Amino acid sequence: MLDYTLRHKPADGSTHWSSRKLAVQLGVPFTTVQRIWRKHDDIRPHHLDTHMGVQRSRL
Repeated sequence: MLDYTLRHKPADGSTHWSSRKLAVQLGVPFTTVQRIWRKHDDIRPHHLDTHMGVQRSRL
């Protein structure tokens, strides 16, 4: 499940997986996805930054 989360994108064009979308895709309860993601705190699809070209200005 973790491998699938990192290597595939949602078919609906979303920028990241939700636990419910991934659960439907894999045929498991969404609570299973949530539980596994919670145990692996380093896996947070909604926190992965894919916009590397954008820089924040320093104040």
